[in-house]
Amino acid sequence: MWQIWRALIFVITAQVIMIVVVVFIDSPVALSKSLTINCAAPTPLQAQLLNGDITAIWQEREDITEFTAAGLEKCLNLSPAFTVPGSGSGDAITFMAYTHKERFYQNLFEPKSPLEMTMQFICTVWVMIVVYNSDFKNFRLLLTYRDFNQWFLPHKGEELKFNSWTLIFPFIQFSLSVIITCVACQFIFGYRTPYKIITSTVSFTFVSRISDLFNAHNMAYYKSKAIDLDPEEYGEDPIYYIITEYNPTNAVWGDPPERHDESWYILREEQDKAGLLTDLHYRHDPTEYKRPLKIVHDLSLPVFLFAPFVVAAITWYLQGGFLLVDEWSAQAESMLDELMAQINSR
Repeated sequence: MWQIWRALIFVITAQVIMIVVVVFIDSPVALSKSLTINCAAPTPLQAQLLNGDITAIWQEREDITEFTAAGLEKCLNLSPAFTVPGSGSGDAITFMAYTHKERFYQNLFEPKSPLEMTMQFICTVWVMIVVYNSDFKNFRLLLTYRDFNQWFLPHKGEELKFNSWTLIFPFIQFSLSVIITCVACQFIFGYRTPYKIITSTVSFTFVSRISDLFNAHNMAYYKSKAIDLDPEEYGEDPIYYIITEYNPTNAVWGDPPERHDESWYILREEQDKAGLLTDLHYRHDPTEYKRPLKIVHDLSLPVFLFAPFVVAAITWYLQGGFLLVDEWSAQAESMLDELMAQINSR
């Protein structure tokens, strides 16, 4: 079992560390602007930037013409770019070099060219399809199998164990798949050059497929590892943790061969016998039994599909997009007032 735990811990840790680093510790720069600043007479935009006003990304405010104390200190600590000699008895003016860096989450939904928008659309769909097939689809299959398993095992004379805590693993897998998709989409929306859009897409595709590196090794290990069972109840022949080759002979053993109708591995579709794999793959009817996890199964799809866009919209709003929202609201209110005035004048 430690084989699974080691792989699981490594995959979760690796994905979490990668996400934390690129989002919180060393966020990539989507756009940079080089400025030369006169600390004694900054432009409104320069004052906003060094004062830490996030609205500078979206709107230059003419009413801000001076640095705050923190902004002035930041300006004076910059490296000199060049000095302009003073005229007559005037003092020389030193301009400081400043590079303003906009992180990927500060550049969301900036106006882009048709080519950039096309690349963003393609790469967004690409990432979501990869994550869906590598993680999300497996999460939904695990929920389906869990409900089926809880219903089917008592029919085989097995006593159900209280192991609901094991659901934490598929939910961790689901959470990571949604987080990876959200962050990847914000990278894609934040970059402007097709090269950076593609490279970020490939990077997150790799992050989402880390678990695949361990699956083959784990499968090979557990398909050859027998379960420690009571031989008087289950027989002397080994029963392995994983049956990787689904064929009817899994239900036949002994010399001469004898078919055990109580086997869980009966796989022939036409075989009128109950079997775990047979019923799940061929005769599974989810309407015939209670499915406690069905609501989670159904709600997970819209969460997976819409979460990246909702998170991107919230980030955009918090990073200054609220200015545009206020502007749009004011325009809509003005248009509504004009419309009402025209109606009342008639």
